[in-house]
This record gives sequence, structure tokens and C-alpha cells, in this order.
Amino acid sequence: MPAVNAVEPMQRSQDLIDMEREMASLRRQLEEAQREAGQVASLRRQLEEAKREANQAASLRRQLEEANRGATRTEKQLEDMKAKLASETKSANNYWACMKRLRKNNDVMTAMLSNSSMDMDDSFKL
Repeated sequence: MPAVNAVEPMQRSQDLIDMEREMASLRRQLEEAQREAGQVASLRRQLEEAKREANQAASLRRQLEEANRGATRTEKQLEDMKAKLASETKSANNYWACMKRLRKNNDVMTAMLSNSSMDMDDSFKL
């Protein structure tokens, strides 16, 4: 029995050495897992930031599309206003041409009447 007792402490020593090695290996695995977890957390933050940026880009794209629609509406309104102005300008030019002809006709009639040898009273006697 004494031989068994002498082997038993050596076996315990070896078991302790094996357990320490196993614990060291587990510590290394834990450290590696913690590093990987940190990397995963970093990637998750990067993904969230990328999502926010994508949402901002989508929002900016929608704003740009709305601005383009507004610009198109404004261009259409401008074209309509140009057409209306052209029409009104034509009407005004026609009005002034007509007024000019009326003045000219009035001047001609006045000149004819003033050059006439008859009085207005004489013209009614005829």
C-alpha cells in the first residue's frame, strides 16, 4: 500500500498540471472569444452606422426628387407665364396699333373738316 500512496500524490500533481494547462488553454480561448466579441460589436456598430447613412442617403434622394418635381412645376409655370405674356403683349400691340389708326383717322378727318370751305351749318342745309 505504501507504493500506491506514493503514486497517488504524483498522479495528483500531474492532474493539477493538466488542469492548469487546461485552464490556461481555456483562458486563451476566452481571451480570443472576447476579442472576437469586440470585433463583432465593432462590426455591429459599423453596420448600424451604415444603416443610418443609407437612410440619410434615401432621405436626401427623396428630397432631391421632390426638388426636381418642384423645379419641373416651376419651369412649366414659367412657360405658361411666358405664353400668357406673349399673348397679352400681342393684344396690347394690337390695341395700340388700333389707337394709332384711330388717331390718324381722327387727324385726317379734322384736317378735312378744317380745310373744307363749308361751315358745319352749311353742310346741314344741303
